[in-house]
Amino acid sequence: MDREALERSLARRLLGHIEHRTTDLADDVLEVGADIYSPEHHALEVEVLFGSQPLVFCLSGGLPGPGTFRTVDLCGTPVLLTRDPAGQVHALANICRHRGVRVADGAGRAENFSCPFHAWTYDLGGRLVAVPTAQAFEGMRRDRGDAPR
Repeated sequence: MDREALERSLARRLLGHIEHRTTDLADDVLEVGADIYSPEHHALEVEVLFGSQPLVFCLSGGLPGPGTFRTVDLCGTPVLLTRDPAGQVHALANICRHRGVRVADGAGRAENFSCPFHAWTYDLGGRLVAVPTAQAFEGMRRDRGDAPR
């Protein structure tokens, strides 16, 4: 069966379940050991499910135009989704490099994001564009060579 036929078959099956308020059931009882509830097993599952595959964080309409942003969390990791002035979408860690504070919450429009702790400022592409006292951070390794203004 090719991919398109499989997808159509799955869609028909899903719609049938919705219409008849049913679900797929296993042929027999499945017993699962309690050891799968360990922190180690959880970490392994998170890595397998989310660590090496592309992820869908929102539909394109969630970032409707240049200068828009949306925040999401994935397994405890805060993510900042942005659409820069050129329309390019970025997925960034929603944390300040300085003290780890979230730089944005919710969704909306923005030209940049400023950490509420010490005002480190990032553009929509995630580049550090300003720190409050640049001379206090001379010699700091900057992302892609960008220097604070």
